[in-house]
Amino acid sequence: MQAPPQFEHHIYRLENRTGTPVPKFGYLRRHKHSIPWIEGDRDFVNWSWPVAIAMLNESVQLMARIKANGSDGWEQAWNSTPAKRWFGTWNKARMKRVDRYLRRALRKMKRNWIIFLRVDRDDFVAEASRGSRSIYLFNRFFRPGDMWSCPDPPPDNVTYTSTLRNAGSIVHEVIHTVGLTIGGDTLIPRRKEKYGKSALQLARDTPRLATRNADNYALFAIDVHINTGYRSKSDRWRKCLKAVILKAESSL
Repeated sequence: MQAPPQFEHHIYRLENRTGTPVPKFGYLRRHKHSIPWIEGDRDFVNWSWPVAIAMLNESVQLMARIKANGSDGWEQAWNSTPAKRWFGTWNKARMKRVDRYLRRALRKMKRNWIIFLRVDRDDFVAEASRGSRSIYLFNRFFRPGDMWSCPDPPPDNVTYTSTLRNAGSIVHEVIHTVGLTIGGDTLIPRRKEKYGKSALQLARDTPRLATRNADNYALFAIDVHINTGYRSKSDRWRKCLKAVILKAESSL
């Protein structure tokens, strides 16, 4: 598959050992902050990529189970899942919108329409724009660190929490590429995108904006993953993440 004509990419392909689509790595010469990839940095993407696909797949399956209840059971099914936490109370338009963007994101990842670019900047974790195939990964993406300070032993020098955090970041940026971006094409003003606890607050106060905020989708996917999909060797870590979400809810 060719790179977009407006970019000059150098694509690196890795052997697929997992059965999932292999992440693609590019180098954009014209971008003043773009730098070549090194093997250690690519590992962060290789560990996070299949987790991001699993998160989206589990989220899409959850939405399918909600819709399978029929019109009389949609509201009760929605409100009994993490969908209510991250997108507010049920209504039909909200449910359809969330389902549509999750499916678009999963389809884009499974078809391998994403190219990762390494950027030598510290201001963000990652960045992407609407309709793009490129996700720019900043220096903070490659710094191991605990997400919400939950303990667990690291596999291959990358903590489980870093892998989950990075997978969530990939989901966040893919959601941007399929249509949800800050700026004039959404109801959220430029530079008013909400993250973390603020995204949780957004779902409570203004649910219609929560369905247009990329971090709500990423945190929803993480929430679904730790509650239904992820099986950690150390159950302490899973319980810790649940406790942090509940603590954030209680403080709002």
